[in-house]
Amino acid sequence: MSSAYAPQVIHYGKFWPRFGAQVLDTLVLLPITLPLSIYNITDWKSNTILIVITLISVAYKPFMEYKYGATLGKMGVQLKVVDYHLQKPSVTNILLRNLPFILMGILSFSTSWSVYHTEGFTDIETYSDYTEFIAENELKSGLMGLAYLLFFFIESVFLWSDDHKRTLHDRLGKTLVVNKFTDPSVLAPPPSTEIY
Repeated sequence: MSSAYAPQVIHYGKFWPRFGAQVLDTLVLLPITLPLSIYNITDWKSNTILIVITLISVAYKPFMEYKYGATLGKMGVQLKVVDYHLQKPSVTNILLRNLPFILMGILSFSTSWSVYHTEGFTDIETYSDYTEFIAENELKSGLMGLAYLLFFFIESVFLWSDDHKRTLHDRLGKTLVVNKFTDPSVLAPPPSTEIY
């Protein structure tokens, strides 16, 4: 038996490290997107800034995963994204993997766009004014929070019930999240044992 196919243990990214990576990624993006969002809501009210904030939020994860194999959060917990051959994923793998996040970003953008174009939005001067404005106009921005929570729950069920710790978005992109020290030259499975 070739040593390249000797039984090896692949350390898949489990729930808590992956959750920790998400928290770290949020902490990376928050200092950029939160002040821009608040100033845009209270002062600038710029559609262009809204688009820039959305692009930063949506592009961060796919860009980092394709270019570096991991977001800064994943790097922080020593995880990386690989394809089913434990190699660097293709652009298609990464885009399919991130499709749910891209769609949620588009939905979030469209919700914000409608808020920005609701009568009275230009009168907002503080963030407190903004929260009152949302409540008074019964705008559905709170539904985004519920959508994220539902998606998180579905992802968690997939992760907990899969031997390879794949979430729904991992399956869409045919990717795995593994310990960054996983060596593809030693651990690459023979074609007959590919994961589908």
